Amino acid sequence: MLSQMEATFGSPASERVIRARISAELHATIKPAAELQDRTVTDFVIAAVQDAANRAIAQAAVIALSMANQERFARALISPPKPNAAYAAMAERSVGGQLREAFASPIRRRHLSLVPSIPRG
Repeated sequence: MLSQMEATFGSPASERVIRARISAELHATIKPAAELQDRTVTDFVIAAVQDAANRAIAQAAVIALSMANQERFARALISPPKPNAAYAAMAERSVGGQLREAFASPIRRRHLSLVPSIPRG
């Protein structure tokens, strides 16, 4: 049976060796878990390390995307794009002119007066 390392990386020339000393207690935890998966302790540890590495890389990518999206969102709030003609026409068709009435209502004006004005650039 091929070990996880051989199955993943191919020829022995491409293998790398990692040595680690673990406590008897940790070994006593790992060994039955490996047996449950019908693996050697080495294969179990290799699979666990590979899973942890993949999760760390994926989490870092999500965090990087989240930061980029937060910056994009903040820029859009500070300087929203102007609606183009197609958007204005669509809004007019979809609400049948009620949009202007909603903005002109006394209740809407009162609520708008409570919101601090945002400078537009």
